[in-house]
Amino acid sequence: MRCKTLRKRTPDEGGCRVVIEDGRILELHSPDGVHECWLRAADNTEANVWFNALHSALAALTLKALRLASALPDPQQLQHIGWLARRHCLQNGRASSECSEDGAGSSASTSRGAGSGFGLTTGCTGGWRSVFGAVSGRELRLYECAPWSPEAWASPSITCPLIATR
Repeated sequence: MRCKTLRKRTPDEGGCRVVIEDGRILELHSPDGVHECWLRAADNTEANVWFNALHSALAALTLKALRLASALPDPQQLQHIGWLARRHCLQNGRASSECSEDGAGSSASTSRGAGSGFGLTTGCTGGWRSVFGAVSGRELRLYECAPWSPEAWASPSITCPLIATR
């Protein structure tokens, strides 16, 4: 979710003309990027009020979801959960979780094997995608979508051990 300036393209100039309005648009996207909703406020102040209200509600719901997830019969206590943007890796024309800048593989282990489509370094080419992340005291877990069941929480797409947490 973000406050943004709306840019409209007019077809009469081949999409080159841009009309800018004053940051009155709230843009909401579904985690999979398929659905979106634009809310247009009367002015900047109203847009900021809506943004703060939605942000507060989402933060409260995230804390509630974290408490519910921590109550699952899993030995590792979760500390943070939320959505992240990951770079989709392509190596030799195929999606890979093992690409890196120097050609060496990454140190992350995958529960579904290589080819899960998550890039682990900045040397990967490809687009960005939303992934769900969970941080416990010992590891970072990445999921292709938000886990809804104890079985889904137990099977992340990628797990990365943490060296230290603060």
